[in-house]
Amino acid sequence: MNEYLNEMVQLINHSEDLVHQLAARDLRHVLDLIFSFLDIEDLVTVELVSPLWSRVVNSSNVVHRTKVCK
Repeated sequence: MNEYLNEMVQLINHSEDLVHQLAARDLRHVLDLIFSFLDIEDLVTVELVSPLWSRVVNSSNVVHRTKVCK
């Protein structure tokens, strides 16, 4: 299990992760769809992954509506 977690951390820290790639391609509607499935606790966790992930989450209309409604 520890090896699996190490692999996941390396993936998250890699500059070519899914969020980086979607943001670089200006596919925010796809990110909004992904974020729409997350609850507020998960969104906070996503924000803590990296500065870019935090900016992407905070600029999402879906996330803003989720936070306002809670």
